[in-house]
Amino acid sequence: MEIMNYSKVSKKYNRATSSMKRIILNSIGIFIYSIIYTLRTFNIYFFRYPNAFGHQTMNVEYFARKIKAISKINNPILIGIRHHEKTRNISNNSLFEHHKRAGIKIINNKLLCLLLDIGLYFQKEQIEKKGGRKSTSFLTLTMAQYTTDPYVHILSNVALPFDAHESSELNNVLKKMCLKSGEYYIVLDRGKDYDKEKEKYSGNKIGYIYKNEHSSIKIQFKAATVMKTHGISAVRMGYSPKKEPVRNKIIIDYPSKYRNSIGDIADLALMNGCKFYVGPFSGVCAFAVSLKKPILLCNAFPWPWSTVPMGDTSIVMPKKLWLIKEKRMMTLQEMIGLEGHYSSKELTYSKEIFDSLSVELISNTEDEIVGAVEEINNRIDGNWNGENYSLSSILSGCIGESSQSYLSTFFAENNPDIMANIQPDRR
Repeated sequence: MEIMNYSKVSKKYNRATSSMKRIILNSIGIFIYSIIYTLRTFNIYFFRYPNAFGHQTMNVEYFARKIKAISKINNPILIGIRHHEKTRNISNNSLFEHHKRAGIKIINNKLLCLLLDIGLYFQKEQIEKKGGRKSTSFLTLTMAQYTTDPYVHILSNVALPFDAHESSELNNVLKKMCLKSGEYYIVLDRGKDYDKEKEKYSGNKIGYIYKNEHSSIKIQFKAATVMKTHGISAVRMGYSPKKEPVRNKIIIDYPSKYRNSIGDIADLALMNGCKFYVGPFSGVCAFAVSLKKPILLCNAFPWPWSTVPMGDTSIVMPKKLWLIKEKRMMTLQEMIGLEGHYSSKELTYSKEIFDSLSVELISNTEDEIVGAVEEINNRIDGNWNGENYSLSSILSGCIGESSQSYLSTFFAENNPDIMANIQPDRR
């Protein structure tokens, strides 16, 4: 009997303690939230700064552009909050230093970061989950916002550009790799080594789609060969594979050849000087987006949720989806229709949903990549005279409808079964 009574008392005590803890955290949260909200009237803005490089780079650019859009002065104060546990390393210290040089104030103090995290958590719990604005005291965002926001991608300039001194330094780095600005493009193509490495570091919890997105770098060789005749080199960027280095000299294998010897500043130099980016949506792609580089997004999936470049010199090629039971390709309209039934996250991570659709992913072919690479190069140079399949027309009423980019014309003309009822623009 005494044991039972003690158990009941213990549970009540734990509930009371938990309730008191919640009250204390909410009190701290609303206090911090109110301070941050007040500081906005003085053009001081706070946002989360977890890392430098990859998708986080686009986050930083998004916040900087948004802040400059809503601020009443030309140079508002941007304050990035590091995680209070400081467990995340900086992926690219050169980019981190650039962000600080560009004006971002970084808070590293553990206590301050903890208090700010409590305020940010309060905002998410009390404001965002109850239908409040996404950009309240602390600026926050969703994947859809920062990849399809017309202001960020079309109407605004780069918020944190490299200054003259940095640009000169980056050009000197390019010389070490025997490259000239504007005379090469970036290739990213993930092999099986990438899948294994990502799985190792994420505890076997990587998304289902990641296990299906690898494709050999060999499919890029033909496009690289064609571009070489136009005086444009191809440079492989991103993860450095241990078992699949580029053995064809037509593509410069930067991760294996230069990154360790030059350092992470070479990442910045390569992206800043490239003519355009070719590859799937990735951290490298997000870096390209942050610098407003033309994008050839190939093997895009899930599409069109978070993989729609916005600029008028960018091109998209989605993966083809083979309907196994019906023995036919899914049309673009059917692919777009999935948006109404599933989220991007569900299609990326849920094998059950993917299996229920009875779909097999088909990667873009090397000829499709050649056609798209030639098209984006001609569009950038102002020499394109082929058909135009604008994404704004194809995605009317859907996410990405504000995009100024195009579906690859070669892809459209060589996949009539996928293009059912979609015609080129006649204007």
